[in-house]
Amino acid sequence: MSYNHLSLLKIILSMLLVDVTCFSGIIVGSHLINIHQTFRIRRANI
Repeated sequence: MSYNHLSLLKIILSMLLVDVTCFSGIIVGSHLINIHQTFRIRRANI
């Protein structure tokens, strides 16, 4: 493998890492919003 090939591989891996972190961040964020809304609804019902 040449140096050029390795740098391309690193770029692809870093892009994948960014995609995965963004995706997991969106999932965690939506879960937190759902939990927050359910708590607010429960508090309003009491």
